[in-house]
Amino acid sequence: MLASGLLLGALFLCLSALMVLSVWRQRKVCSRLPPGPTPLPFIGNYLQLNTEEMFDSLMKIGEEYGPVFTVHLGPRTFIVLTGYEAIKEALVDQAEEFSGRGKLATFSWLIDEFGVALSNGERSRKLRRFSITTLRDFGMGKRGIEERIQEEAGFLVEAIRATKGTPIDPTFMLRCTVSNVICSIIFGDRFEYEDKQFLSMLQMIKGSLQFTATSLGQLYEMFSGVMKYLPGPQQQAFKELKGLEAFITEKVQENQATLDPNSPRNFIDSFLIKMQEEKENPNTEFFMKNLIMTMLNLFFAGTETVGTTLCYGFLLLMKHPEVEAKIHEEIDQVIGHNRLPKFEDKAKMPYTDAVIHEIQRFGNINPISLVRRVTKDTRFRGYLLPKHFLDEKGQFKKCDAFIPFSIGKSYCFGEGLARMELFLSLTSMLQNFHIHHPLLKEAIDFSPTMLYEMFSEVMKYLPGPQQQAFKELKGLEAFITEKVQENQTTLDPNSPWNFINSFLIKMQEIGEKYGPVFTVHLGCRIVVVLTGYEAVKEALVDQAEEFSGRGEQAIFSWICGDFGVAFSNGERSRQLRRFSITTLRDFGMGKKGIEERIQEEAGFLVEAIRATKGALIDPTFMLTCTFANVICSIIFGDRFEYEDKQLLSMLQMMKGSLQFTATSMGQLYEMFSGVMKHLPGPQQQAFKELKGLEAFITEKVRQNQATLDPNSPRNFIDSFLIKMQEEKENPNTEFFMKNLIMTTLNLFFAGTETVGRTLSFGFLLLMKHPEVEAKIHEEIDQVIGRNRLPKFEDKAKMPYTDAVIHEIQRFGNLNPTGMARRVTKDTRFRGYLLPKGTDIYPMLGSVLNDPNFFTCPEAFNPQHFLDEKGQFKKNDAFIPFSIGKRHCFGEGLAKMELFLSLTTILQNFHIQSPLPKEAIDISPLMVGFVNIPRSYTISFLPRG
Repeated sequence: MLASGLLLGALFLCLSALMVLSVWRQRKVCSRLPPGPTPLPFIGNYLQLNTEEMFDSLMKIGEEYGPVFTVHLGPRTFIVLTGYEAIKEALVDQAEEFSGRGKLATFSWLIDEFGVALSNGERSRKLRRFSITTLRDFGMGKRGIEERIQEEAGFLVEAIRATKGTPIDPTFMLRCTVSNVICSIIFGDRFEYEDKQFLSMLQMIKGSLQFTATSLGQLYEMFSGVMKYLPGPQQQAFKELKGLEAFITEKVQENQATLDPNSPRNFIDSFLIKMQEEKENPNTEFFMKNLIMTMLNLFFAGTETVGTTLCYGFLLLMKHPEVEAKIHEEIDQVIGHNRLPKFEDKAKMPYTDAVIHEIQRFGNINPISLVRRVTKDTRFRGYLLPKHFLDEKGQFKKCDAFIPFSIGKSYCFGEGLARMELFLSLTSMLQNFHIHHPLLKEAIDFSPTMLYEMFSEVMKYLPGPQQQAFKELKGLEAFITEKVQENQTTLDPNSPWNFINSFLIKMQEIGEKYGPVFTVHLGCRIVVVLTGYEAVKEALVDQAEEFSGRGEQAIFSWICGDFGVAFSNGERSRQLRRFSITTLRDFGMGKKGIEERIQEEAGFLVEAIRATKGALIDPTFMLTCTFANVICSIIFGDRFEYEDKQLLSMLQMMKGSLQFTATSMGQLYEMFSGVMKHLPGPQQQAFKELKGLEAFITEKVRQNQATLDPNSPRNFIDSFLIKMQEEKENPNTEFFMKNLIMTTLNLFFAGTETVGRTLSFGFLLLMKHPEVEAKIHEEIDQVIGRNRLPKFEDKAKMPYTDAVIHEIQRFGNLNPTGMARRVTKDTRFRGYLLPKGTDIYPMLGSVLNDPNFFTCPEAFNPQHFLDEKGQFKKNDAFIPFSIGKRHCFGEGLAKMELFLSLTTILQNFHIQSPLPKEAIDISPLMVGFVNIPRSYTISFLPRG
C-alpha cells in the first residue's frame, strides 16, 4: 500500500512538473508572439475553438485581437493572419521569411518533408523549380494543354448528354474530368470514367481529404503525436493515402521499364531522367521518395481544387438562374454553338470571367490555406516570430485581394492550369446545357458544410439546342490538280546553269580526288565543303563553337538579313534560339502537350482523304496543310480550314520561294546575288512571295498586339511581344519587331515544308515498295489496332515502322547541302586555317549516303535501321536535322508528326498506284539546296 501511494505521488509530481513546464514554456513563447486567447496546458485553445467551424472560430478571435494573432492548437503554436493587408505584407513584402511550408499532420504522416508541396529549404526550391519547368514543358497552363482540356470537356459533355436530362449528382463526372487533365500530364494518359483503377484513386483522394474537414480531422492536427497510434477514422485516411502511394509507385515502375531518356512521355519520365543524370551526386534531391511524393502532391492538387470549385459553381448557378442566363447570352455572342470554347475567348467575356472569379471567392474552398512557416527569426508588425470583379462599364476588373491560389514564394504554381480548366469546363458545359434544380431556388443550401455534403444534392441538366456543322470537302482532287499544274516547274538536267545539280552529282568524285574537305568558288563566294560523317561530325560537334555561325543563304538573306532565329549570328542568335526553344516547349512542342494537336490534325487529314472516295489525288497539298496547321497552332494560336484563302495564299508563297532555290536561276542567284537582286527575272517573283509572307505575319502580330494580355500568352507571338515589353528599356535588347517577324517566318517555313515533303516522298516510296506498306499495316494491327488513335509512345513497340520513317528521311535527303554554316573565328581544321567568316557547306546528303555507315546507300532499305533480331537500331550518321549547336530544334516535333501522321493514315487506308511499281519514278523533281519530290497521283482505299 505504501509503495502504491509513493508511486501515485511520484506520478502526480511528474505530471505537475510537466504542467508547470508547459505553462512556463507557453508564457515564454507567448511573450514574444502576437496576442491571442490564453492557452491551457497541453490542449492549448482547444476549448475556445469549434472544430466543425474552424474558419469561423478563427475569424471571431481576429475580431477581438486584430488581423495578426496567436492560437495554440494543442501543443502546436500558430500565428494567424487575416485580411489582405496582413497576408500581403507577410507573403509578398517579406516573401523570403514566410516561404517555408508548415506541417499538415494528416499528410505529413506519409509525405513527411518529401515531395514538392510539403518540403522546405533547398529541397523545396529544387523540386519546385523542376516541377514548374517540366509541367510547362508538357504544356501546363499554355496552348499545348488547352486542346487536352477541350477534349476532356467534350467527354464530360457527352457523359452528361447520356443522362438524357435525368436528375444526377455531377460531382463524380466533374472530378473525373479535372483529374484526367492532370493525369495526362503526370502519367501521360487519361482514364475512362468507368475505369476501376481510376475510381479507386478518386475514392482514396476523396476519403483522405474529407477526413481533414471533420472534427476528428481537426483534432488530429492538434494531437497527431498521440492519435496516430490510436484506432479511429484517421487510420482509414492513412490506408487511403498508402493506397495512392502504391498506385503511383506502380506507375513509376511501369515507366522505368519502358523509359527512353531521349523522349520523355510525361512528368514521371522527366523525373526519372533527372534521377539518372544526378545519380553520382550525393546531395541530389532527385530520388524515388521525392518522385513518388511529388506525384502524390500534383495528383491531389490537380484533381480536387478545380473539381470542387466547379461543383460549388453549378450549385450557385442553380441558386441564381439570372446569372446563368447572362452567361448563356455571352456564350452565344462570343462563341456560338458551332465551335469549341477557347481560352482566348475569356478576354471577350468579362461577365463569365467575373462569375468564375466570384465562384472562387464566395466558394472559398481552401479558407485557411496551406500552412506557411517562417524560415528564420522574423520581425513582423513589431512581433518576433521564431523560425468583387466588374467595373461600372461591365468590364472585368482585377482585385488585389483575389488570391485563391495564395501569393508569395510558395503560391500554387498550378494557377494557370486551374484558370484554363475552370473557364473551358464551365463554358463547354453551359454552351451545351442549361441547369435546373428540382427544388425552388430559395431552398438551395450552399452553406460551407455543402463543400463535402454536396453529394446528396441533385442537379438536373436539360439539353439545349446544339448544332454541329461539318463542311463537306467538294472537288478537292480537282482543286489540288489545278494547284499542282499552276506551280509545277520542270528541271532541265542538261542546263549549263544547273550548277548545284552537277555539284551534287560530282560530289563523290570531287571528294575522292581532294578528300572530304575541299574548297569551291560559287561566283564571288568561297565555300568550304565537308563530306562524309567523320568530317561533318568533327566540325559541327567536336568544334561546335567554331562552326556555330550561320552562313549566307542568299534568297532568304534578302528578306531576313541577319534578323530572326534561323539566319542571325552571335549574341542575337543565342538569345533568339534560347527564347524560341523555351517558348515552343512551353506551348508543348515535341511533348505530350502537342501530341493531341497532331492527332487532331491527322484526324482532319484522314477525313479529307476519306472524302476523295478512293479517287486518284496528289496528296502533297493535304499533307502540307496538315503540318502547316500544327506549327500555326503554336505560333499563331489557331489552325486554318484546308479551303481557307489565307492558308492557300501562304502555302503558295512559301512553295514558290522555296522552289526557286532549287532552279538553275536560283543557284545562279546564290553566286551573284549582289548583282541579280537588281535585275529582272524569277528572283523578283520569289522576293514578292517572301514579302507577302512577311506582310501576313506582320498583320498577325498587329492583331495579337491589339488583344494582348501580358499575364496569359496565347501563342509564340504573344510570348515574344511580352518579352519585348519586358526589355523595352534595354538599349541592347534583341527582342524587337524585326526579329519577331523574321523568327516567325523562319518557324513557319521550317515547321511546314520539311515534314510535308518528307511524308509526300514517303508515300511515293511506299507505292514503289508495296511489301513495305504491308509490313507497316501488320505492325499497326498488332500494336495499335483499329479502335484507338496512334500514340507517340507506340513507336517504341513498332521498330519496323520506325525504321521505315528513318529510311524515308535518309533516302529522301531533302536538304542535301545542309544549312550553310560559318566559322566564328580563325579556326584550325584538319591542318587547314579557315579564316573567320568562311562559309561552310556540311553536306548532309553525303552523310546520309556514307557507305561506311549504310550498306546500300543508293537503295531504299529499312534494314539500314534494323538489327538481326528485327529491333530498331540507331545510326550515328542519321542526321537529317543536322548536328551541333545549330541543329534544327524542331526535331522532336517533326519526329512526332511523321510517326503519328503516317500511322494514322495507314491505320485507315491502304494505298494504290495508277502505275505498275516498275514505272514509278522516285528521283527528285528538283535538286538544289532542297530536294523537291516529283508530283504524282495516288489512291487511298479504306481498309476493310
